[in-house]
Amino acid sequence: MGVPVLTIAGQKFMGRLTGSLMCQLGLSDWVTKSKEQYISTAVSMVNDLSNLWDLRQHLRINAQNTIFNAKKHVLELEIALEAAWKNYINQ
Repeated sequence: MGVPVLTIAGQKFMGRLTGSLMCQLGLSDWVTKSKEQYISTAVSMVNDLSNLWDLRQHLRINAQNTIFNAKKHVLELEIALEAAWKNYINQ
């Protein structure tokens, strides 16, 4: 862990999944929309090693607080299910 993933969010499931995870981590600039943007973003990221170093230092904690936070996800699911149920019974 500790290495962000540059991805193209497009038609393929893995690209969309990775894009979603990167956005939840606050790394939406790691999600591209085309091959050209992917290449230019990769070159830009590689040329800024200090930013990559800083990102790697905080990525594990950031992931633990967001995408790997099971309690938060369960709470969000409970809230969504409760809202759906209230919406259903109020129809």
